[in-house]
Amino acid sequence: RPARLDLPRFHWPVFARYTPRVYVAREDSPLVRGRYLSDRPLQISLARPLALYGVLAPGNYDAPQPDPLLDTPGPRLPSLTSGLSRNALRHRQVWGLRPAEFAPVADAAYVPFVTYHDVVAGEKDVWFDVEAAEFEAQLDQIAAAGATPISLRQWWNYATRGDSLPPKPIVLTFDDGYESIYTEIWPRLAKRGWPAVYCIVTGTVGRQVNVKPKVTWDQLREMAASGLCDFVSHSVNHPILTNVSMDEVRRELAESKATLERELKAPMQFFSYPEGKYNQRIIAAVEDAGYVAALAYTPGASSVAKTPFEVMRYTDTQLDYALRRADASWLREAPYSADAQIADLAPGESRNYGPIEIRQRDLKVGRQTIPMTWITGGVPITVHADYRYAVGDVAAVVGAPAGINGSFFQLAHLRDISNAMLGPVMSQLTTTRDSDRWRREQLAVPASVQDYNQYIPGAPHDVVRLVGRPYVLIGRSQIKVVPFAENLNSLAAAQQIVPDVTDAFVGGGWLVRDGHPLTKEEMDQVATRDHDDTRRRAWFAIDRHGAPMIGACPSSQRSTTVAEALVKCGAYQAVLLDSGFSSSLIFQDNIYVTGHSDRQPSRPVPHMILLKGAVNEDTAASVEAPAAHQLGNDPGAARAGSRRRR
Repeated sequence: RPARLDLPRFHWPVFARYTPRVYVAREDSPLVRGRYLSDRPLQISLARPLALYGVLAPGNYDAPQPDPLLDTPGPRLPSLTSGLSRNALRHRQVWGLRPAEFAPVADAAYVPFVTYHDVVAGEKDVWFDVEAAEFEAQLDQIAAAGATPISLRQWWNYATRGDSLPPKPIVLTFDDGYESIYTEIWPRLAKRGWPAVYCIVTGTVGRQVNVKPKVTWDQLREMAASGLCDFVSHSVNHPILTNVSMDEVRRELAESKATLERELKAPMQFFSYPEGKYNQRIIAAVEDAGYVAALAYTPGASSVAKTPFEVMRYTDTQLDYALRRADASWLREAPYSADAQIADLAPGESRNYGPIEIRQRDLKVGRQTIPMTWITGGVPITVHADYRYAVGDVAAVVGAPAGINGSFFQLAHLRDISNAMLGPVMSQLTTTRDSDRWRREQLAVPASVQDYNQYIPGAPHDVVRLVGRPYVLIGRSQIKVVPFAENLNSLAAAQQIVPDVTDAFVGGGWLVRDGHPLTKEEMDQVATRDHDDTRRRAWFAIDRHGAPMIGACPSSQRSTTVAEALVKCGAYQAVLLDSGFSSSLIFQDNIYVTGHSDRQPSRPVPHMILLKGAVNEDTAASVEAPAAHQLGNDPGAARAGSRRRR
């Protein structure tokens, strides 16, 4: 085992396994595993860094052969789910599938798995059983919610190849192989044409366990012939795998797989952990036994599973929540209206979303009145500056009448000067500093802007923490906001979602998704830890037609309150920007929202979102900015944070 390798920390668990692994990868491809079969030192030639290596045999160390399963070594982008194709080589060997490029964002979805056990005709004896009438009512609930149960194969093809799915997909699973899967469950699902997944304990098939009869092999074969049933190994005797020896674990895995394949004449590539108990050694044993994925009991959807061997599932008691998550499909396309179709653009031209207009409203949210200022229209563009500047200074150099501070940066201290961002960032423009002002006054002001068009991937330790947060992709013809995932941390991945992408950044959290304001509990999963603090919140949004909106709240508010107000402003997808000291909403020569107070100007920032284009002077005349917020009133105070530490 290597004493130390410079790998991202989310790959470290593999080194707990018995068999040493070596990883060969390049910047825009997933990691692919090679294995050596002796105790001799392993050497890999890097003369062909784009090759993806397969199993390495003794005596073949210096020049391993490319994997014969690949037609050509080249980019193999995984699906739009986080981490679900890290073991793509093994998956393809078993299933014969080839991971493809990303599917269009409209064809992806957030896929909840729901777990059931026994469905009883009479009164249930234990909490995890479901009475038949209750089960029928839950099926009606699924149908009424517009959700569509899908097969395990459909989900797998989506997860590894990006195949399309229904708008609200859900996977129904049934554990332990009770007789009710044949007498109560399968008939009801077949009547609706719905597939399901059945996790079978092979050692109890055809027997009676704790007074409960189990399904027989003949019944399972009849179910398999319907084409609506996927079967999964659930071990031989249903032991808690973490409580038995590894030899026993390997026996349970191998024998249950072999028995199911022999009796049902079909390959078994999926496993379900008995009682959901597992650890890294068991994951390694499951993988070595020839399985490609495993189902756990951790609440959550498959889209946020860490690996294919930790696929999350809700219990049937959490069906309401699972359906809400399926209904809020994370990667669904915004419904553009017919009159907002994108016109043909000349090469290099960006879509103009109309005259730039500013609005101010007092919005009623519950018993509170929330003041809100926002700006719409124009051509959105971002600047990743070479230093930290006041937003108004950069907007003036660019010639943009409107702008706002951008997303979160790594070093948040007021005196820091780094321009490093949290997560990936791509901007059309960057800046150069006015060296004369810097030498003379030690003030950082931009002297000029220049074309940049650079995509900077996020640091590995940041990327892991940002999974699920909103990823804003601004293209020349469209804007999309999708959940960020580890496998989206490259320009190639961004271009699969927005082919003409010019600007990209990861927001601090979702405020509004698909026209619905997020609750505190939802923001806890996909936003910064301090989202519930009261601050002058800054945000970026798109409306139902995909047009950009930038804005901020001039009074300190919680993010949930701002989210509800944003829906009233017409936001369809809304993203939290850096807020508090950084908040700085600029329009023409005025700062409309700034800092923590009127006397505390915004601090300089390295990232800005600007709107270029003509201003609607009628709306500009109807909104008045406080005199204290005019740009240039007190440049020393406004830029105090940009002074060098003495």
